[in-house]
Amino acid sequence: MALGLGTVPASIQGRSVYFFRKHWWVGVVLLLAIGAVAVVDFSGNPSLGHFYPAVGATVLVEAHGKGSEIVPVSSQMVPGPTVSSQPPRFERYLPDSKVTISASCTGNTQYLKIRLEPGNESLQPMCYSSGGGATVVDGPYKFPYPKRVIVVAPSDVRWDVIVVEPGTMDSGVAVTN
Repeated sequence: MALGLGTVPASIQGRSVYFFRKHWWVGVVLLLAIGAVAVVDFSGNPSLGHFYPAVGATVLVEAHGKGSEIVPVSSQMVPGPTVSSQPPRFERYLPDSKVTISASCTGNTQYLKIRLEPGNESLQPMCYSSGGGATVVDGPYKFPYPKRVIVVAPSDVRWDVIVVEPGTMDSGVAVTN
């Protein structure tokens, strides 16, 4: 009896179908095992809270990362003068008298250090393996417009940070999981 390439004898085809019909529970156990591995993988890595700016708040910087990083803040331009010979200028100070820094982090038990430059406003939330974070509202006084946000963290710490000018709100930031 000659078999072509890719063909399976009828006697073997019938046996495999009969095996799966009789032992259907093997497929169910396999699906449950795959599902359990997926749940363990997702639950072992806690999610960070998500920050949303409140209505009327101005987002200066929003960043996500792992370990230490320097995050630049985009400069704000004020409208140019009516005389076209003068170029538009960069804003030197924030228009409102408050600034809000919010951060969340996961990792080994240690501090996450966040600092605005210039101005030296800072936040140091404690990070845990199950998550951590903090919010600070600084002011009221005249703030120089930040040029960068410096985040100092160990390499295994994941973090989210948002810096807002709250406007008329208390903090200007909403946090959800």
